[in-house]
Amino acid sequence: MCGYVIEGGNDDELWRNAQGHMGVLHPELVGSVTREDILAQAEPALAVGAVQQSSVDALHGGAGRDPEFLSEQDS
Repeated sequence: MCGYVIEGGNDDELWRNAQGHMGVLHPELVGSVTREDILAQAEPALAVGAVQQSSVDALHGGAGRDPEFLSEQDS
């Protein structure tokens, strides 16, 4: 909803990453946004190039993935 793209290799990882993002940047949402809410908004990654561009955008301050929660393999 805020413009960041939060990724996960599976539903559990996506939920953990979303919780981490909310805990740091949207503490007012903790406890009110459910796992089902997050999964209902999830979309499959379309292509590796699109994911890579999101990473570049995020690192340059644009909308994209939250660099605070990149996994080790993404950094």
